[in-house]
Amino acid sequence: MEKALVSFICWNRAGLNARNLNALLKSTDDFELYIIDSNSSDDTWEFIKTLNDKRIKEIKKFDLNRGCAYAINYIMSKRKKEQFFFHLDSDTYMITPDWITKFMEVMSEYPEVGAASTIKPSILGYYSLYGKDIERNGIKINLIDTLVGNCLCLRPEVIEQLGYFNEETGRCDSDYSIRIKEFTNYKMALVSSIVIDQKQKIDCSECIINNICKAKINNTTCFKIRDSKYQNLIFEANSKNLVKLYYNEIKEGKRTPYCASIHDEKSMKNNYYNKRIEEFNKEYEGKYKATIELIPRANGYEYENKINAAATSGDLPDVLSVDGPTVTNYAESGILVPIEQYVSDEEKSDFVPSIINQGTYNDELYTLGTSESSVLLFYNEKMLNEAGITPPTTLEEAWTWEDVYEAAKKLNKDGVYGIDLNWDLGEGQIYGLAPIVWSSGAELLSKDGKVANGYINSPEAVEALTYYQKFATEGLMNLQPLPNEFEEGKAAMYLMGSWEFTKLNNDYPDFEYGVTYYPASAKTKKVVSPSGDWCWGVTSGSENQEGAAELVKFLTNKDSVKEYCDMIDKPASRISVLESNESYNEYPRNILKDQVTKTAHTRPLTTSYPVLSKEFSSAMQDIRTGADVKSALDKVVQRFEEDIKRNN
Repeated sequence: MEKALVSFICWNRAGLNARNLNALLKSTDDFELYIIDSNSSDDTWEFIKTLNDKRIKEIKKFDLNRGCAYAINYIMSKRKKEQFFFHLDSDTYMITPDWITKFMEVMSEYPEVGAASTIKPSILGYYSLYGKDIERNGIKINLIDTLVGNCLCLRPEVIEQLGYFNEETGRCDSDYSIRIKEFTNYKMALVSSIVIDQKQKIDCSECIINNICKAKINNTTCFKIRDSKYQNLIFEANSKNLVKLYYNEIKEGKRTPYCASIHDEKSMKNNYYNKRIEEFNKEYEGKYKATIELIPRANGYEYENKINAAATSGDLPDVLSVDGPTVTNYAESGILVPIEQYVSDEEKSDFVPSIINQGTYNDELYTLGTSESSVLLFYNEKMLNEAGITPPTTLEEAWTWEDVYEAAKKLNKDGVYGIDLNWDLGEGQIYGLAPIVWSSGAELLSKDGKVANGYINSPEAVEALTYYQKFATEGLMNLQPLPNEFEEGKAAMYLMGSWEFTKLNNDYPDFEYGVTYYPASAKTKKVVSPSGDWCWGVTSGSENQEGAAELVKFLTNKDSVKEYCDMIDKPASRISVLESNESYNEYPRNILKDQVTKTAHTRPLTTSYPVLSKEFSSAMQDIRTGADVKSALDKVVQRFEEDIKRNN
């Protein structure tokens, strides 16, 4: 089982934060701890920086206090799928040392409990409290209607259903209580075996950071925590009304109980599609009705494995979301069926060519997508200006990899890496780095997608990836990059996808950055950029393929494309929508538009794509650690062609 993830959010009240964090770190349990300082003006952050415990995974100070829900959601977005999520209020002093163990005992003994806390709340406004004491195998709980977030445990399955805390209302535990009670089959419980202290009537003279505290004011600041002086009564009143409104809108079908978070693009996508499905059902009422199921995609190939399992068991849905390069495999295997007859030539002509290319197999269209993607070179403006480096702003002047190498050497100093060229060890490797090969004039495979020898291991490909290897072997990139390395000034340049815009603009609003084109081969000077995104197709398991095709077209019509792409800040799949967005005619997004419309290269269309992707990822990892490039690529050839022979 994954270690529990623990969230601790604080804002001012330095002495209180220090006492309670110290108590937390005396816990005998193992866990992963994330600490957020929501821009305290006292000595809270100075204390946090002194903490040294292997269980601390990240400390972060926000540039603005955006409320508790925003901060908690940032930490929740770090959660792995199977992780239990715990949140401690900053005014909670943990007395029970093995408190996580005791929570997990409850969760194991009571699978019907989706969330648990430690203190019996008073009745809160418009929803009532019930209590029922029960006991199983010596483990006692009290079933309740309402949770209090002072020491809160959430089951992963509940989070998958309901998502994040509501960033609109900021009510956190009380809002989550409503959603658990009304929209899941789970119950909530109090755990009496876990003891906490929230009164904490401590004098300043007893404070553990009294020696560094600069405030030097009376103890009301930190320890009289129930003093109304420190409660935002206006927020309390307004947010209660917002929760009521939100709850009513769910009842009226205007919203879903799932809450997305700005910190999690996948959650935003899920929330959006729930809404679009509801709109589809209204438009086609009496004819078609659709439901949606979210299967989160972790790094690697978990999602694809679930699709294959569903195909084997005959349990495929009518419509399936698939990653672009997997279309060929799913079409060949019969998981997807053609939708050519349902899509007019006029409709097809409005999609950027790469979207049509990725969705076509044997000259028939199988999928349509809502958005496109690309990869750009982001850079720290301050660092490059100080080094006298001016990146190009036109496609004709695009940097070559030699230009990037020389820039990285100048920037690689004082604990700062010249560039971050890492990608996750799954699909990201081939998506983000294959253009290095394509720009050299080589391909990964033959045109029919069946031959790798002489292509991915060609002299051109070997030469191109040997040059890439220099960045790793000469220490210009970190082989084990820290989280947010570029964003926090530890790497001067960053080869990353277009989704980086959202992260920088939302989480690092003061960060001064620029972008330029994906680097070209020094020999060909040809810019080639990655393309491809998730798309929709009709499955062979559908008993109403015409209706399923209508849903695919609805999810990719102009309105859907515009709303979705505006929300997640990605380039539109439809030319008309892309052209109508003025921001894509101006820097920096004009560079993204150039790549989507002029330099995009579809990943290989082959029935053995999953093997190609996996083996390419392994090869790139070997290359970065100094392996012979030709030998690494020969291994890709061998394993790919073995798979081709096995399946043909």
